Amino acid sequence: MTGCSVEGCREPHHARLFCQTHYIRQKRGLPLAAPRRNLKPRTVAMTPELDLIAAILRGLPKLGGACKDLPAHIFDGDSEADVAPALDICDACPVRATCREWVESAGSGITTGIAGGLVLDVPARKATA
Repeated sequence: MTGCSVEGCREPHHARLFCQTHYIRQKRGLPLAAPRRNLKPRTVAMTPELDLIAAILRGLPKLGGACKDLPAHIFDGDSEADVAPALDICDACPVRATCREWVESAGSGITTGIAGGLVLDVPARKATA
């Protein structure tokens, strides 16, 4: 199957050497290349809530560690069995030292769970101690 005959289009051809979108545009007498819209950047009115979210996000490091694509609940450490897998992930992480520094800093606000290879105040550990 060949591609659409419109320059820059990589869709497979549907009829008369056009992809489905370009075939319909041609049949309706519309220009084959869609006109470019002049999109202006949107401005968002800042509210107190958005200001707070923006401030929180500005304080978060962009570490890109081993945990970045994993569900956060893995690092909650709700039980003893949950702690070991989270620590294994932290041990293999290329930014563990930087993450640990951030967790230990006063501004991180992280007080529970597993982060930076540290086991913080995990509720299950507290209950068994």
